[in-house]
Amino acid sequence: MTNVIRRPLGLWLVALAVYAFLYVPLIIVVVYSFNDSQLNAEWVGFTLDWYRKLFHNEEMLRAAGNSLLIALVASAASTLLGTMAGFAMHRYKLKLLPLLVLTPIAIPEILVGVSLLIFFVMLNITLGLVSIALAHIAFCIGFVAIVVRSRLSGMDESLTEAARDCGATPMQAFRLVT
Repeated sequence: MTNVIRRPLGLWLVALAVYAFLYVPLIIVVVYSFNDSQLNAEWVGFTLDWYRKLFHNEEMLRAAGNSLLIALVASAASTLLGTMAGFAMHRYKLKLLPLLVLTPIAIPEILVGVSLLIFFVMLNITLGLVSIALAHIAFCIGFVAIVVRSRLSGMDESLTEAARDCGATPMQAFRLVT
């Protein structure tokens, strides 16, 4: 037997309004991307010419490829480093680590960007894909660390201890239990 929770109609209407607020502008942009007009002020007719021009523009394709590469590298590296930072913040209760990890989240993005630019110029690091990926990694680590630390704070430590008692190595207990 399932328990069905009835939610008030007003809650459904608010949820629908929020989703409409978020997604209707995106749908309009997608629909108007097929418009034959130069200005997109009014609908002239359906065309795929804009997409043909896009897929024949080498600079745009290279920029999209660079963005995808930066996203993949930054996601993988910040997930790994942020997980380690979140685990360290949970386990060791150091005072300086949360400050170092969470500062990029608290500081306005423009200030982080300018600071990283100055840092890269001081170290004579060439500005390009590597510096952009490093900047994204530095910015994203804090978000991953917050999520990992919050999930670890709700975890029962006796599970890890039980795995160790059953003969698991520390790495096995971390990988399989934590």
